[in-house]
Amino acid sequence: MSTVVDDATLLAILTKRAAAHLLAAAGMGEILTTRSWYYRLHRAIHDERSTGSLSRVAADLSSAAQAELHELLDELPPEIVVPGPRLLVPVMGALRLQRRVNYLTAEALATAMITGANIRATIEAPLLSAACAELGIGLELLPPTE
Repeated sequence: MSTVVDDATLLAILTKRAAAHLLAAAGMGEILTTRSWYYRLHRAIHDERSTGSLSRVAADLSSAAQAELHELLDELPPEIVVPGPRLLVPVMGALRLQRRVNYLTAEALATAMITGANIRATIEAPLLSAACAELGIGLELLPPTE
């Protein structure tokens, strides 16, 4: 089954620190992410001023691994799917949930809905949790390496 991953899980996959089943899924084209999560990861890694959890993980990598990560983020491997706005926006705009969702949440939900994927996130977001429950979308809240 396909999985929509957040920025922290994508980082773990790209740095080969993710669980074996995620790495295998990535190799089979079963890993998706959103433009928002991809952007957040790219910005965190490329901005020297960034001091968040994503940039701290990258700072602990060797120089060679950091260079490889920069290259992977500049040209994401084709096995990692990032659906485009022509596909997602109509679904995002049609979402009618009990609570109105923000762009990041709507994008993750639409990606999962279109592909039949589950969502895997590393930080609990009550809005995402509630929307997944309402829509029947599987949501895993786990550290990026599990």
